[in-house]
Amino acid sequence: MGEADLIIDGVGGPTFHQLLYLAKPAGRIVIFGATSGPIPELSPAKMFFKQLDIRGTTMGSPQEFGHMLRVFEEHHIRPVLSRTYSLEEAAEALFDLEGNQNFGKITLGMP
Repeated sequence: MGEADLIIDGVGGPTFHQLLYLAKPAGRIVIFGATSGPIPELSPAKMFFKQLDIRGTTMGSPQEFGHMLRVFEEHHIRPVLSRTYSLEEAAEALFDLEGNQNFGKITLGMP
């Protein structure tokens, strides 16, 4: 697996430290959410030896959000889906979400 110049993370939580290994030297990690909760461990040495730029940000203004949606549409960008559960499986979906074993979004399908 290659390394990334830019990583945008909306999850946070226990898996955030893995992004330090995925980032290229002098890469940037931008975090805007904490779906998985607080970040329990970080490796300061990994951050400064790779000279990483880690930034926190908000979602932006409504105008910026509209621009982002246009970029997603123009470039056919789609989120990664881990699994879609039925509404009857909502409890299982929450259990899986708490386990932090998914890669991508967990969604509930609407009939």
